[in-house]
Amino acid sequence: MSSASNSRAPSGRVPRMSSEPGLSEITILLISPKNSLRDQFRDFLHRPEIGVFRVVWAEDIESASSALERQNCQILLLDIDDSKDLSRMKGLLKKHADVPLIVLTSLVEPFWHQILLREGAQDFLVLGQFDAALLSRSLSYTLERHAALRDLRESEGRFRSMVERNADGIVIVDRDQRVQFMNPAAESLLGFRASELIGHVFEVPLTKNLSQSQTEVTLTHKNGGPVPAEFRFVAIEWEGERAYMLSLRDVSERREMEEAHGRLVAILEETSDFVAIADLKGRFLWVNRAGRLLVGLKPGEPANKYLLKDVVPATTFRLLENEGLPSAREKGIWQQEAAVLYKGIKEIPVSMQIQAHKSIDGVVKYYSTVSRDISERRAAADKLENQTRILRSILDSMGDGVIVADEQGTFLHWNPEAEHLVGAGPKASMPSRWMADYGLLKPDTGKPFPFDEMPLYRAILGEASDQVEMLSRRADGEELILSATGRALKDKAGSLKGGVVVFRDITEAKLASEQLTHYSKALEHKNQELQDFAYVASHDLKAPLRAISQISQWLAEDLGEDLPEESARLLELLHSRVHRMQGLLDDLLRYARAGHQDVPVETVDTALLVNEIADLMGLLPQFKIRTDDSLPVFDTGRGPLEQVLRNLLGNAAKHHDQEQGELSVSCSKVKNEGIEFFNFIVEDDGPGIPPEFHSRVFKMFQTLKPRDTVDGSGMGLALVQKIIHSCGGSIELQSDGRGTRISFTWPVQWNPEA
Repeated sequence: MSSASNSRAPSGRVPRMSSEPGLSEITILLISPKNSLRDQFRDFLHRPEIGVFRVVWAEDIESASSALERQNCQILLLDIDDSKDLSRMKGLLKKHADVPLIVLTSLVEPFWHQILLREGAQDFLVLGQFDAALLSRSLSYTLERHAALRDLRESEGRFRSMVERNADGIVIVDRDQRVQFMNPAAESLLGFRASELIGHVFEVPLTKNLSQSQTEVTLTHKNGGPVPAEFRFVAIEWEGERAYMLSLRDVSERREMEEAHGRLVAILEETSDFVAIADLKGRFLWVNRAGRLLVGLKPGEPANKYLLKDVVPATTFRLLENEGLPSAREKGIWQQEAAVLYKGIKEIPVSMQIQAHKSIDGVVKYYSTVSRDISERRAAADKLENQTRILRSILDSMGDGVIVADEQGTFLHWNPEAEHLVGAGPKASMPSRWMADYGLLKPDTGKPFPFDEMPLYRAILGEASDQVEMLSRRADGEELILSATGRALKDKAGSLKGGVVVFRDITEAKLASEQLTHYSKALEHKNQELQDFAYVASHDLKAPLRAISQISQWLAEDLGEDLPEESARLLELLHSRVHRMQGLLDDLLRYARAGHQDVPVETVDTALLVNEIADLMGLLPQFKIRTDDSLPVFDTGRGPLEQVLRNLLGNAAKHHDQEQGELSVSCSKVKNEGIEFFNFIVEDDGPGIPPEFHSRVFKMFQTLKPRDTVDGSGMGLALVQKIIHSCGGSIELQSDGRGTRISFTWPVQWNPEA
């Protein structure tokens, strides 16, 4: 028999027709030209376990109609091979609609079976695929259904009343699936009134599901939402026409429960905790993936092979027997640290929770456990304990005093240096008592230090304080000046958990600072005196030099041609030395003033400044001055920068050994210790400076040529170096063979006191 016949058989045990004496016979009309089929049915239907049957034979549908007119038959068995017999089958059914029909066919295609059922057959049997038992069930099913339909036709009023009161949705459709009837439950399920759907096609795949006893479908509610429903249907006669009765049961709640159960199982499978369910004997019913991994169960291995005692050490099992399970039964839940066994060998520490699940009447039905591997937590706790011990050791060995308090002001740590500096250890007192307990005073007034200004108290409130000076008057009478810094202690979430203060004895440093201030003022006074001396000396020495120069000039004019040649040479030499001495005094005065003048800040175009210096010094056209595009325009002290560039360009031209030469100035930006500088480079193509003289040229009164052969005091580069150093820059000389390269840094942001 086909799967369709199996699925349409009533649920539970299929009732058999009795063969006991006295029961009425059932007449079957078999319509088939095949003698072999007749013999097979004679064999099947004459078996005692099948029932009491009388078989009437007909070779074709025409002779079957005659037989039906002559005698009463309860079932028709029609053997048809293809669709050519459909029209005759439909004619037979129309003429004898009160006799149920079972089709015998050799075709196995599902669509053919669906056509047979749709055209009025009550059931079908595939030839060669059924036996006596299957035949018996089909006959019983057909007779019972036919009897039920007859009863329905005879009591249509009762049927309608029953359908109306049915909790399931009932919809009756005709052969074209157009709605003929809807009960109130169907109206509620779909959100439509019956009058809105009568005559409209009911979109349920009847053809697809004809071979199924029940299935689930998703209908559409009037509001557009999905309505999951359990769907059954049966072919009936409605108002004299072939129809189908559809039974719809709302399974939304069940589906939601199934989905919720599925989600719960999926969540438990993905959790990293060991989750399991066990019966009252301790046998596992279900274990999640993490639990299987934790105790070493093989993939696919049934959990019910194991008892609770198989996966825990003996000590844990005794703990569960004596405390865990009794406590769970009494209180509902028990929790404590325990251990499980990996593959029955390795102990793994866990945080275990046992819960007893009870029925409504309070009887325990099963247990569940949620256990978390705490190996890492244990290791982290040990590591934290070691780190805490190391931290306390570090704090205790520090040369600074360290005090830690919680948010209520209770001291948590007080290292030995803190006890030494304060002169006492921690006391159980409120912050308002700290000043009195530890004798803390204001250094400048000697009055008690306000507790709300104390760095530790401010740290507890979440405020920071830096280098707050306090006077500690210890019990032995010694007074120390302390510098304290306080910071708040917060957890990862940013919540305030207390404060810490770090302080040190600055008594000697304070005294040294005061002495240093005194010495600085004295040094400043001496520098001023030296400056004044340099100015007076240069000014006062210029007067006799001018007199000597004037007298030598008068002598030369008065003697005229009578002045001997040697005397004239000596007077000229005297005049030259006086001129040099005047230049030396001017340079000495400039050197003394370098870095000590108030210099106004101006916007300087350094390329334009270089060209102006070259023009004023008369360097053109003897020297070609090349300025790079990198030369900046910026705000700085123009006078010092001009003096530096004038000295460097003048030195390069003065010491050049050719009638013509080339001077170049370029620039780039650099950073030193977080400060931006311009790095200027002044280069020439002169004779160069031997390496052994590179450091000497920056000293005062140093020249590399005899003083009578060069016009200069030997202070040019010394003056340049002092100006550059006074504004925070540096200078460097490079010369290897011919040519000299001097680079110096100049601050991007002008700061003459750097």
